[in-house]
Amino acid sequence: MGLTRKAETHVSLLVLLKQFFNPLLSGAWWFVTVYIIVLFNSPLINKIIKNKSKRSFSVALILMWMIGYTLPCFEEAAYFEIYRGVFFYCVGAYIKQSGKSITANIDTLKANLKEKKTALKKAEKEVATLEAKNFSLINSAK
Repeated sequence: MGLTRKAETHVSLLVLLKQFFNPLLSGAWWFVTVYIIVLFNSPLINKIIKNKSKRSFSVALILMWMIGYTLPCFEEAAYFEIYRGVFFYCVGAYIKQSGKSITANIDTLKANLKEKKTALKKAEKEVATLEAKNFSLINSAK
């Protein structure tokens, strides 16, 4: 009972702050923690990505994947979730950078497919015409 009203408020505020940050720091909400860390570091990550060529960025992503997902001891590291967050942020940046070329490639593939379908239909008509001529020649020879 020796606590004053001010001390009780201070203790409850301290408890409240501990309860607020405990899930973030204990790993219970690892996604939120990683999101906040990546969010605050995104300007630096963007500068690094911007200075890389497409080829070197591709190689860096492959190396990041190989190191992060093939070494079993790395998955047990305390910073693996942060690493994974940065890796997927970089994958998203790569898709954003390559999105225009991917869309262009898809459009080219669609155009090629359409041309091949047209050529196939034309060839089918020619085969049907030749079969009809061949059938009529066989019937007239009898």
